[in-house]
Amino acid sequence: MRKILIMGLPGAGKTTLAAALAPLLSAVTFNADAVRANLSRDLGFSHGDRVEHARRMGWMCDRVVEAGSTVIADFVCPQKNAGRVRRRLHYLGRSSARAGLRTRT
Repeated sequence: MRKILIMGLPGAGKTTLAAALAPLLSAVTFNADAVRANLSRDLGFSHGDRVEHARRMGWMCDRVVEAGSTVIADFVCPQKNAGRVRRRLHYLGRSSARAGLRTRT
């Protein structure tokens, strides 16, 4: 396994899980909020911009894997859109694992 994608609602623990897994797997991590703040500042939160942001993160993940490392990326993904988003993230490749997190209300 070379790529791990963690998706869930805000506050579900995605970044915490990524941070805990990274040292165990010697993985590079990409947090969607940090990437948006530093590399995707030109994007808003429209559907198209969210898809583009995910595409950019997928591209960065691919570069890390091509360099021979493991990568973990975490994304906010509203529950009702999770299946649709997973289908659109096909570019993450066959060597990826996906985890969805739910919070209790």
